[in-house]
Order: sequence, then C-alpha cells, then structure tokens
Amino acid sequence: MSLIPNSRYFEICHQRTVVTGGGSGIGRGVALAIAEAGGTVYVMGRRIEQLEQTVAMKGEAGIIIPVPCDIRDYESVDRAFNQVEEEGAAQALVHAASDVTHMLAEQITPEIFQGAVSTILTGSFHVIQRWGQPLRAQNLEGIALSYSSATCSRESPCIAHSSASKAGLEALTRTIASEWGRFNIRLNVIAPGLFPLSDTHHASYWENEGRRIFEKIPLNRSGSIEEIVGPTLFMLSRGARYMTGEIVIVDGGYHLIQWGTARPEDFGVT
Repeated sequence: MSLIPNSRYFEICHQRTVVTGGGSGIGRGVALAIAEAGGTVYVMGRRIEQLEQTVAMKGEAGIIIPVPCDIRDYESVDRAFNQVEEEGAAQALVHAASDVTHMLAEQITPEIFQGAVSTILTGSFHVIQRWGQPLRAQNLEGIALSYSSATCSRESPCIAHSSASKAGLEALTRTIASEWGRFNIRLNVIAPGLFPLSDTHHASYWENEGRRIFEKIPLNRSGSIEEIVGPTLFMLSRGARYMTGEIVIVDGGYHLIQWGTARPEDFGVT
C-alpha cells in the first residue's frame, strides 16, 4: 500500500456540515467552498437575507440550506439543529459566527463586554454542546472547527472584550477536545490574522493607519478569504483526522512581530 497522500486524503470527511456565521466573511467563504466540493451545508445566522445571499452565490455543485439562528439564545440553537437533524446529524461543524467592535478598554461598557462574551464565548458553547449531542448518542465521529484570533493570546489594543472572549473559546475547545476524544469527536481552532474580507474590522482600519501594520508582517500583506478557506478545508479533511485540540495560526507571520508597535489610532480609535 502506498503511503504517498493522494487526492482522497484532502477530501472533506463528512458531507453534511453546519456553518454558523454563514451569511458573510469567513463563514460564507467556507460554506461556498464546501458546497463546491459537493457537500450539503446548513448556513446559520441571525439575518436570513444574508444567508439567502450566500445561497444565491452557490454554483451548480452541492447544496446550501439557510437556517435562522441566534447563537446567543440556546433555544434558538436547539430549534436550528432540530431542523438540520430532520435529515440526520451533521458530523461537521464550522463555527464562524463572531462580532468585533474596536474601542479602547475605558470605552467598553459592561453591556458591550457582555455582548462580546455572549456572542463569541457563550454562543460557541451553545453551538458546540448542541451539535455534539446526537453524535455522542449515536456513536458517530465528528469534527468541529472554530475561529479565534492570532492575537487573542497576547495584548490586543482596542479589542479587549473580543480577545478575552476568543481566548476563552480556545480554552473551551481544548478542554472539550480532551473530553470528547473518547467519542471520536475532534475539535480544533483556526486563529486568523488580518483578513479584511472577514467583516471583522472597521473599514477605517484598512483604509488609513492600519496599513502601517502590514509592513511589520513577514509576508507584508493581509490575507485573502481563499487563504483562510484553504486551511479550513484541510482541517475538515481526512488528512487531519489525527489532529484535535489544536490552535492553528494563519496570519502571514503576524504573531512573530513585536506587538508593542500597534497603536490605538491604527484601528481608527481615538
């Protein structure tokens, strides 16, 4: 038997995938790519019109089904997964829902901080916990992939609320991965760097002083949606079936720079 990887190593493991945040940015890009690979994708999000736009962008291959869902509300998450599971459990999950607003720590109100925690951390728990229920009950393997940030493990000017929530998401993922390995359910995280098309930063950041940071990145540029979709598809493929509890950084070397060079004004915040 040849041990040289062939194309089958890089096929997605499971044909039915739930993608949260599928109405824009990374979630939309991943949903379209999985559909192009022939999969069935259930895109979840609060704004049905954005989900329908994702459906309209699909080519001839695959199937994309919009499923309204507010991940901050567990009952909404439960209803959404009940709809998906009418056709059977989805063994793959891509959790891309997020919310970021740049502001200084002194400008963050308790309501804003709680909003970030509710969407990024609590919402992640809701989605992962509900997704895994039928897999454990039916003894099915599964793969879940979430997104944090390449900077959430270090000082991150103007996004203290988001960084704290995403650091919590990484800890949550690693802990559940250690517990659910016995069920053959794997969980990993991708930590993106600067991706303007991910809809996670204000336009002023990219148009003004924020571009100064590009010069500090070893690859000297921001990333494209394709460059985050590629690693995502690999993590969902047969080639990554022995990976769990990993934080995969995709940032052009951004985490290698001396982070003290960032300033609040780089992010359009004063």
